[in-house]
Amino acid sequence: VVDKPAGLAVHAPGPGRAGGAYLVNGLLGRYPEIAALADADAPERPGIVHRLDRDTSGLLVVARTQRALAGLREDSPDPPGGVICRDARSRSPTGS
Repeated sequence: VVDKPAGLAVHAPGPGRAGGAYLVNGLLGRYPEIAALADADAPERPGIVHRLDRDTSGLLVVARTQRALAGLREDSPDPPGGVICRDARSRSPTGS
């Protein structure tokens, strides 16, 4: 679990643009084994189960093994369409 500060992007905006100050680069420096967890669909996100926007601070769960990654993905499936919407009044997620 990583306490991500606001202002730090989790990963590069796309494949081939990995240089720069991204949280995932720091994780790869400390835990190089997570490089093996990169998906073909998202190679810039090894071990990352979810993300937080650059300007959002909060806790981020990162897997360090394939077993942990599979378990975390099973426990936190993507919402329909991959988008979480929030009610404008209550800020509660609607899941669609």
